[in-house]
Amino acid sequence: MSILKKKINFLILLISSKIIKLTIAFKAYVFCYIILFINIRKIKKIYKKKSNKKQIKILVFSKSGGLDDLISSQKVYNKNIQYYVIPRLLTRKIFNFFLEENLNDYKYLSNNSSINKKKLLYRNFIIEILKIFKTSFKLNAIISFNLLYKSDREIQYAARHVGIKFLVIQKECVNPPVEEKIFENIYKNHSGKFYGEKVATYSKAEKDRLVKSGIIVSKDIEVVGCPRLDLAFEYGKIKPNNKQITYYMIENDRFDFLKGLYSKKYLNNFIKFRNKNKKISWKYLDNIVSKNLILFAKKNPSYKIIFKGKTGVHTRDQLSKDLPKNCEYVDGGPGHKLLKTSKIVIGFNSTVVLEAIAARRDVLIPQFKKIDNFTKQFLLKINLDKFLVKSEKDFLNKLKFFSSKKIKKKLSNKEKEILSYYLGNIDGSSGKKLNDFLLESLNK
Repeated sequence: MSILKKKINFLILLISSKIIKLTIAFKAYVFCYIILFINIRKIKKIYKKKSNKKQIKILVFSKSGGLDDLISSQKVYNKNIQYYVIPRLLTRKIFNFFLEENLNDYKYLSNNSSINKKKLLYRNFIIEILKIFKTSFKLNAIISFNLLYKSDREIQYAARHVGIKFLVIQKECVNPPVEEKIFENIYKNHSGKFYGEKVATYSKAEKDRLVKSGIIVSKDIEVVGCPRLDLAFEYGKIKPNNKQITYYMIENDRFDFLKGLYSKKYLNNFIKFRNKNKKISWKYLDNIVSKNLILFAKKNPSYKIIFKGKTGVHTRDQLSKDLPKNCEYVDGGPGHKLLKTSKIVIGFNSTVVLEAIAARRDVLIPQFKKIDNFTKQFLLKINLDKFLVKSEKDFLNKLKFFSSKKIKKKLSNKEKEILSYYLGNIDGSSGKKLNDFLLESLNK
């Protein structure tokens, strides 16, 4: 897409986000539909030209990661589905008009009668909009990437009401042990039932949590694995740049968002050794890794070091102002694409470590000090000794060693076990499984 076209689309979206409230206030359903319609874009990577076959139209509520999963599958297998994407900004604007910020993705149920009345008003408004989408746009289905997104919850019900299928590719499946326990309880007591058509999920563990909680019945949820991991398996066949190292910068405390939603007393019910009242922070790890990578870069100018930040979590300011010329800070965007050219991947408590394992890259997981049992419950179970780096000297030595080491030919059984548990994909077949899920759900 040209820079000019991007600017025009952004301007259209900006104006639309300002005036859409007026269409809601005056119940101007047709005008609201028009605003939404002019912001819909084809997903060109998987868009199919018109054929004699009956076209199926699907509207995708975009979200990074999830969209990558869909594209990874459908650019290979799609035959006659037309995929369109709509900015989440606009669906959130409609949600906020009715419910403001009174609800949360992971705390949707409410005992407040006023809030519950507003939910119904929001639902009824969406029903009228979807009726127009069904007749004018000929919409067949909607895809979202988490069955708990608050702005989608009433859309699930509204879609079922008007005969549009609401499908979810559940991408939020990778959590450390303590979060698994907390989410199971949240699903059961704070989320409410799923009203869409069907859900595809990465792992059996996540399916079991959702079914056990009562959110969804077993027949309506299917394990397909993580489709974007298929690409990582393909990267494993490509020779990377032996002197490229990518560090996926560590998040200080991924547990913070739950602390903002639930009281300390509530969360402590799930945490072992809670009487310790210990704060979990990985900031020291990030500081040590960054310091040593910059030191390594200065001593080895022929290497390329990439610091991959996460939008809203990391900034360029976290690194030294005078980074060596062979260092680069990359902000946001899909993280898995850097795996293609990187020989060594440094990560911690993140899905990207799993993607790097599938890509058969050399993985370093910094630790630098012994992790006690209290802390372990906040970590993903990727504790293979060959990945762990337990000292700064070991870290620098392994950077040199792995850059000269040949790519491993196949995954170990332990690596497959880890990938299976978290991402349900050990052989690169999830794209096909997702395609089968979509076709079966659409033809049901």
